[in-house]
Amino acid sequence: PTGFKTSVLTSMIHNELSDLGYKIKGDDIDFTPKYNYRSSQTIVNLANAVQYYRKTKLEADVKSPQKSKRPTFYKNKNLNVFVEIDKLKEDASLQSKLEHKTIILPVNNDFIETYKIENPILNKYNNLISAVDAKGIDFKEVAIFGFGKNYNESWGLYEKRFFFNKLYVAVTRAQAELVIIDSLEAKNTFWKNLVDKYLN
Repeated sequence: PTGFKTSVLTSMIHNELSDLGYKIKGDDIDFTPKYNYRSSQTIVNLANAVQYYRKTKLEADVKSPQKSKRPTFYKNKNLNVFVEIDKLKEDASLQSKLEHKTIILPVNNDFIETYKIENPILNKYNNLISAVDAKGIDFKEVAIFGFGKNYNESWGLYEKRFFFNKLYVAVTRAQAELVIIDSLEAKNTFWKNLVDKYLN
């Protein structure tokens, strides 16, 4: 979300090492992580779908999909869970399960209170964080709330890039469980489109 690029840091390190007398080939300085050590493979698959969209639609410099290096602990390892916002509003059991997960929102920290007014179901939770603030942190269980509903196809390239950077950060904060909470419309348009493009 901050626009940070590993290529800039890599170039700086390369220059410093060269100044110290180390001889490094140009091919050796482009580091692209092939493995994800934080998240399960199903979460990495969704992250790869986001990255694929960023690469094909938003001109992001993404080299290749990642593979998870995290051991599989769960029988239902092939599931990411989708919950419709309207069903969440009606189901007290689902609501209580969210109390033990970090809920990542698509808005920046300054707009969380306004976002809660638009989505009153969020008022019962204290475990809310913006994707920007979640960067660099990981959690065992994560719920991402309203990203598809919040997306606007009419945004310009900069806004879309920023949004998909935040979405990638939100998805990849989860280690073992990811719950996507969104509208039914967002499920059938935004999420299905994102995943289908990658799978195809």
